[in-house]
Amino acid sequence: MARWGIGIDAHSVLVAPVLSGGVVVAVLLFMGVGDRPPYTEDDLGLAGELGTRASAAVERATAFQQSRQVA
Repeated sequence: MARWGIGIDAHSVLVAPVLSGGVVVAVLLFMGVGDRPPYTEDDLGLAGELGTRASAAVERATAFQQSRQVA
């Protein structure tokens, strides 16, 4: 875990990639801190779904931007 994660007393982390054109352009980072229970398999599935949806939004925004540049 990164130093800043230790500095906030994070005990669990989930990371989901955000893709555009098959390339990671961002990540969604979820950190468990304090007395929050550790992440579960359900949480992992939700983080993956959010990453997939964010990827689709980035793809749509990229396509929209490209279509406006052509017009």
